[in-house]
Amino acid sequence: MKRILFACILVSACDTTQVPDDTGVAEEAPAIDLSMCKMQDLSDRIGQPVADTRSLLPEGTRVLAPNSVATQDYRPTRANVYVDDKGTIMRIACG
Repeated sequence: MKRILFACILVSACDTTQVPDDTGVAEEAPAIDLSMCKMQDLSDRIGQPVADTRSLLPEGTRVLAPNSVATQDYRPTRANVYVDDKGTIMRIACG
């Protein structure tokens, strides 16, 4: 029995693997609609310190630093501001 199992594993390891082609991959990411979370006017703040922008952020906005803990629930009206270690805004998204 062990020999048959070993032979099956050995034969299955010799099978070729199909590599998917890239025909279904979009070249550009779609534009992000920030109007749902009222951040459309702040999209030009990317690259600036979040401290300069805090007073302009809508209530309930999450400022997320690297390795920060955040819930995984999706709320399209909630704004998320992603910053780097220095507090510079890297990305703005709804959810």
